[in-house]
Amino acid sequence: MEIKKAFVFTLDAVFGLLLAIMLLTSVTNILYISSKNISPILMPLQRTSQDVLNTLDKEGSLDSLFSQSSAQGNATLLNALNETLPPNIGGKIEVWLCTYVGDGGTGGGDYDDEDDDCDTECETSAEFSCSTYLRGIISGPSTYHVGVSRRLFTINQTSYGYAVMKTWYR
Repeated sequence: MEIKKAFVFTLDAVFGLLLAIMLLTSVTNILYISSKNISPILMPLQRTSQDVLNTLDKEGSLDSLFSQSSAQGNATLLNALNETLPPNIGGKIEVWLCTYVGDGGTGGGDYDDEDDDCDTECETSAEFSCSTYLRGIISGPSTYHVGVSRRLFTINQTSYGYAVMKTWYR
């Protein structure tokens, strides 16, 4: 009788070990496939576009666009692309500048947390006008591989900008 119990426990342990191995290989395979979703060709392009946006933001070039005319802003972006992009990479940067124009008719936009008689209907919506559009481009895309990065930047509480940088191999 004890031999039968030992055999059943051994069989149970082997079955559990097989399930654990199958689960481990499945999870490893899923993780391996998901890490390969970003193409090795696109990764340097995406990182280059992100580096350009970070550089422009850190040196204040994006903030200075708020005080420039459209022609000056486009020239600033084109010069920045020429200075920051490697020679074998083309790029395009698009920037939208937005400013606060009102509270959307909600009566000031203040929400008092202590006043619980407003549930979701007391949400406020500030209105921003995104009228200025600037663009700089160096050479058109010659391949289907394009790296894209986005960056949101602010100059003060009433103005913000949205930049989209695309890069490709020339």
